[in-house]
Parts: sequence; structure tokens; C-alpha cells
Amino acid sequence: MMEIIKHTPIWAWIILVILTLLGLRQLRPRQIRTFQLFIAPIIFFPLIIINISRNHHYELATLAFLSGLILGAILVQLSKQWQTITPIAQDKWQQQGSVLPLIIYLFIFLSRYFETVVRTIQHPLMDNQHFILFIGISTGICLGFNGAVSCLAVWKQKR
Repeated sequence: MMEIIKHTPIWAWIILVILTLLGLRQLRPRQIRTFQLFIAPIIFFPLIIINISRNHHYELATLAFLSGLILGAILVQLSKQWQTITPIAQDKWQQQGSVLPLIIYLFIFLSRYFETVVRTIQHPLMDNQHFILFIGISTGICLGFNGAVSCLAVWKQKR
């Protein structure tokens, strides 16, 4: 385990610190602009797609991820989580403080980190369909949830 941590590139630790700080900022209520609602999904989505494309079983990984995205969006609708973001002016929103973004950011980072380590050391888990499904679906749920909260808030406000 220490070997893995010692050989982790410095940029991975920098990303972890940035995601942690961004998540911690969202613990408190704050005013944000519309574009800020979509920063995390816009950054995470292409990075996850690149990661999936490197998977030996990219078809299964893609299907799992897309299924997770849909499940995440459904969870947002069912939980009414989008109501934590309310419009206060043109292009300004009030976002309630929540630990969910921090959990989502850290989970996506750690699951992708773990998958990259497994692929790098060529661990047999990389060919395990259950592992691929778990990583893909869970990451998709997190990103789908995060993105759907913002999308539904904006959509409901425009209706």
C-alpha cells in the first residue's frame, strides 16, 4: 500500500486537495452564479470518459457509467435535492450548505484513483465484471446526481 501512495504523482494529490477544498466550501450556504452550478460536472465528465476509454472492457464500463448517470438523475428527482438551489436574481443562486458535494467529489476521485491503480499494476480485478460495474455505476450515480441537481434547479426556475 505504501508503494502505491509513494508512487502517486504529485498532481493527483493536488487534485485531491482542490476537490476537498471545493467540497468544504459547499458546507456553508452561499451565493453562486449559474455557470458555477455546472463546473464540477463539466470537469468530471470528460475525465471519467477518458478513464473509461482506457478500460479493457470499455463497453461494459460505458454502459455501467451511463446507467449510473440515469440513476443519479432519478435519485435527485425523487429526493427533491434540486430544491437546495434557489434563484435570487438574474444569474444568481442561493445554494444551501451540504456535505453531499464533498462526499461526491471525494468518492469520484477515490474510485477513479483506485481503478487507475488497479489498471496500472495490472491487478486481476481489472477484468472482474462486478468491479467494472461497481465503479461505473457508482461513479455515474455520483456525477448524475451532482449534474442533475443543477440542471433541475435551472430548468424548474425557467418553467
